Amino acid sequence: MRAWVLAICCITIAFSTISNAQESNENTTTEPETDKANTKPDAPKEYKVELTKPKELISGVAGDCAYTITPLAPWQVKYETPFSAQLEASEQLQLEKTKLTAKDFLDPKATNKSVHTACTANTTGKHTLKAKIIFFLCSHEICKRTIAQITSTIIAH
Repeated sequence: MRAWVLAICCITIAFSTISNAQESNENTTTEPETDKANTKPDAPKEYKVELTKPKELISGVAGDCAYTITPLAPWQVKYETPFSAQLEASEQLQLEKTKLTAKDFLDPKATNKSVHTACTANTTGKHTLKAKIIFFLCSHEICKRTIAQITSTIIAH
């Protein structure tokens, strides 16, 4: 009888652990009209993603837009794990590249991973840049897939 009770307890714990792991893998943040993915009070504490954009983008002149992922201890973003960034710009904002991979890291060995692309505004005014960044946060024990979505405004003069 004790063997059955022990078996049922082990199965319950196993299913509970699997359920919790699946919930933590669905870690997605969405930040409209901001340059940081982690500004909400309930944002994950494992990382932050920021867009560095030109201070003054002049219409018709290319500027540099860079996304930087800063993992917080004990997490890391490793060069060997899958990474992708899908960028989408408003109609009058042209991007040199809309798909970025780990091969586009500015410094693959750096703790903070950055990717960049050139952006050119065809007209003056506000332009929107959206990014969906998929990466893996790794500790010494585990790696977990993470999705950060950022919507930013770039003003061209």
